[in-house]
Amino acid sequence: MVEIIAVAVYGVICFFGGWVARERVAEQRLNQIMEHVSEHVQDEVKKSVLHIKIEHHNGMYYVYNLKDHSFMAQGSTREELEKSLASKYPEKSFAATHENLLEVGFVNESV
Repeated sequence: MVEIIAVAVYGVICFFGGWVARERVAEQRLNQIMEHVSEHVQDEVKKSVLHIKIEHHNGMYYVYNLKDHSFMAQGSTREELEKSLASKYPEKSFAATHENLLEVGFVNESV
């Protein structure tokens, strides 16, 4: 009788030990996958986003590539500027700093 109880206890301990080990392995693999996906997403974002600087002179907005300061587009309104950029660079998204957007009046400073 004692042997049966000992085997049952041993079986329960092995079951839970195996369960915990399986959970740890699954967590490690999931973390590796998430890290790989995160790196891939960051690479794709870097490829598809152009960092820009917007300048406003005499009622016209001018957009320059922040990396090499090359001219990209111009427009008299924000909408015209966005349409021009979208037509010239259809596969890209654009990112200007918050300070630059405040400077040209595209966003209001929130308190």
